[in-house]
Amino acid sequence: MPTTARTGSGINQQYHRQPKGKSMNKHRPDLFINTLSTMDYGVTANELSDDLAELLRAVQDTGKQGTLTLKLTVKPESLATGQVGIIADTTLKAPQQPKDKAFMFMTPDGNLQREDPRQKRLQFEAHEGAAAAAPIAAEEAPAPRAVQQA
Repeated sequence: MPTTARTGSGINQQYHRQPKGKSMNKHRPDLFINTLSTMDYGVTANELSDDLAELLRAVQDTGKQGTLTLKLTVKPESLATGQVGIIADTTLKAPQQPKDKAFMFMTPDGNLQREDPRQKRLQFEAHEGAAAAAPIAAEEAPAPRAVQQA
């Protein structure tokens, strides 16, 4: 339940739920964002922004989901001074484009080849008097016809 406190210029609302049996924490509302943006002089936040942009591009390109995970490890350094060390560990799992598949055939001796070893090869021979067919250049090829919608 939100608690409301009056300040000199207006109402200051704090949206913190007090856990049962625990005292209310009086931390600043932007503690997480402020900590993240100042860690390592902003490098961590910049890296996360770059990772998020990469993730968004990959999701858009593949139509698949991905994840960006931030793990903060907090270690007490000096209890007397209240100093803690914070290590940020990010994990980006961007979706990948499917890889092209190569179809290969196994030979009886365990090797791979592109042609089916059981398939016979056709032998083509040129006949006398037959002109060799020249490939049609792209400029000479007929233009595709428009498909009419019914």
